This record gives sequence, structure tokens and C-alpha cells, in this order.
Amino acid sequence: MPAFYGFMGKTAGGGTTGDVALTEALEMDGQDIVDSNDNELITFTETASAVNHVNITNAATLGNPQIAAAGDDANIELTLQGKGTGDVVIGANDLQLDLDRKLHLRDPDGASTTYIEQTGAGIFGIHVNGADRLTYNPGVGTWTVDATKFTCDSGTAFTAKTTASFEGILNITETAAPGTPAANNASLWLDSTTNGWHVKYDSGTEHQFLTSDGYLNLGSARRLVLDTDGDTYIVSPSLNNLDIYAGGGQIMDYAGGTGNMTFGSASGTVTIPGGLTATDRFRANGLFARTIHSNIS
Repeated sequence: MPAFYGFMGKTAGGGTTGDVALTEALEMDGQDIVDSNDNELITFTETASAVNHVNITNAATLGNPQIAAAGDDANIELTLQGKGTGDVVIGANDLQLDLDRKLHLRDPDGASTTYIEQTGAGIFGIHVNGADRLTYNPGVGTWTVDATKFTCDSGTAFTAKTTASFEGILNITETAAPGTPAANNASLWLDSTTNGWHVKYDSGTEHQFLTSDGYLNLGSARRLVLDTDGDTYIVSPSLNNLDIYAGGGQIMDYAGGTGNMTFGSASGTVTIPGGLTATDRFRANGLFARTIHSNIS
């Protein structure tokens, strides 16, 4: 049996004689504390010239017992180490860090500049190489990404429940056309083939609306709406044709194939400042009129 049992003393049956009160240091001399079956409960490893150690503190009702680093050094870390590839496992309860305490993730060289911390009520931050990288503020419900990139890998998505706001430059990488989005969704992307902006709706309908040359491209039969109720707009119903509508009624039609421009039949006037030249033609009510240097109103 280890020397510790000899120090305590044993009865004839092998049990201890009761509590042992220590009035000075107990020298283990590299020995172990074992159970009733002579199996190790705690083993000790000596370090030459050691000045730091572990301190165990008990607690009263509602208090928390404590295992802490202690010793001569001003700042001492406490290491919990699994064996081999074994991990340090937290039991069924949570691992709790006090406010402003940091959970460090050591770099391979042993540095400790990457960490997670809570700096206020619900304010959560991730720091890499000592710099703020990602911060969540529950007071305003915002995630802040600082001095780095926010990337969603293939197959994942970034979802904003309300409004996504970006301060600075938002860089969009060209990509191939996606599949049809889910119901009540739409996809917006920079197409790698046409180099233009595209949008696709859950119906499968796809439109290119801004080209790499800076043109606003609405596509055939798509409207450029100019009012809030949608009845004043410009539309190209077919190739080289242009229509203008106001108040729900067509007020002008230009046919590119013939070069004819037709105004709506509603009552009103058409004014051409400066008059018409000898080669200008004006068609009204099916009649053809040729006027030289005259004003028509």
C-alpha cells in the first residue's frame, strides 16, 4: 500500500482509524491517493523547484467551490489536459464565463490573440489577432463585421430577417445563374456569362436589368414605371417600338420599323415649338398635312 496509508494508520481490518488532522504539509513523495480497491483516485507529478500550484477552496450554502491556480507568479494560467487525443469535456451543464472574461483560442505558436468575449449585456464579440472581427449588439439587433470579409460558402446562405445594411463597399463576385428560388423569394446575382445584373423570380422568370456597360435593360414588354399607382410608364412592346402611357391611357406610340409616331386620341393639343420644316410630316385624324415653317398647336 502507498505510504499515505501508513501515515494515517490502519486498523487490523485494513480501514483507517478515522479523520486525520494535518497541522503541517503532507509530503506525498510521488505517491497516489487510491480507493478501497487500491485503484488510483488522484496521482501526483513533481516538478523541480516548483513555485506555482493548484488551490482548492470549498464553499458555503449557494456558493461555488473553486479550483484555481496559485503560487508565486503574478499571473498564472490553469491548464486542463486530456490524454493523447482526448478532449477536456464539460458535463451536462453549461460552461459559464463572467462578464468581460475571454475564451481564448490559442494559435499554433502558443499566442492567445484570438478569443470570444461578452463585453456587455448580450454584447458578443469574436476577435482575431487582437482585432474586432464580429460583434453582436442585442440593443439594436445588429451584427458588425470589422476589417474583414463576410463569406458564405457554396450551399449556404446569408439571410436578413428585416433589413441588411452595409457601410462602405459591397463587393459582388460573378456567378453562374442559380436555380429557381423558393416560393415568395427572388434571386439577385451578377451573371458570369453576360457580366450583367440579373433577377429571377419564384415563377422561373429571369430578367437582366443592368448591363456591364451601365445600361438599364428592362427587356421587351417590361415597364419603367414613373408613378406610385403604376399607370404612368414607358414600355417597349416589341423590337424598336416605344410606348408612353399616362393615367392608364396610351399617349404616344413610336414604331421603329416605319418611323411613325402616333399620339393618343384623347382630346388636347400637340405643340411643336419652332414649327415644321419642309421634310417634316404630321398625321392627324388619318389626314396627311405638309406644312413649311408654320406652328401647329
